[in-house]
Amino acid sequence: MKTNLDPEKFINSKFSVKVDTERFSRSLSYFYTKIDNIIVR
Repeated sequence: MKTNLDPEKFINSKFSVKVDTERFSRSLSYFYTKIDNIIVR
């Protein structure tokens, strides 16, 4: 069986910042995913 499906395309990215001092520790992360032509069954 043949179909006219285009391949799925993914773009992933991650951005992180971490700060450590004597008094505290903090971190912040941002994740992004873009999906084109997702195939759902």
